[in-house]
Amino acid sequence: MDVGTAYWVVLDDISMDISTIETTLFNYLLTGLFGIVIASFLMAMTLRRPLAFLVSLAEQLPLLSKSEYSKMRTELLKFNSAGRRFGYDERDIVLQSTLDLTGQLERLEGVVTQRTESLEKSRFELRKERDFLVSLLESAPMVILTQNPGARYSR
Repeated sequence: MDVGTAYWVVLDDISMDISTIETTLFNYLLTGLFGIVIASFLMAMTLRRPLAFLVSLAEQLPLLSKSEYSKMRTELLKFNSAGRRFGYDERDIVLQSTLDLTGQLERLEGVVTQRTESLEKSRFELRKERDFLVSLLESAPMVILTQNPGARYSR
């Protein structure tokens, strides 16, 4: 050490300050965790009904593939917004769109059924005409000539 150089050393017991900092940090951590738990609980309670609606909708969608349209409408109308406090929201849009889709599918299935029956009837009539012509051609011992628009004859 140099002679004539002065050093100033301050010693202080900071263990109490460190303990206070650790306690405060622990309290903040607990308060934060408690806040996260409360927020999660409130969010779960808020989203419970909309999620129940979406789960039910997902469970009911296979009814459309089975052509059970009236049962689908009955299940969807259970979620009608008559007792709700708030206005028209996304849930109502999904509900209305699904009801519209159900009606459209029902109408389209009716059209397909009607056209299928019409095609079956036409097929039956054509088969009957074909069979008649085949039996006529097989039983007639004559030559049938046809004339095309160019005035030519063909067999």
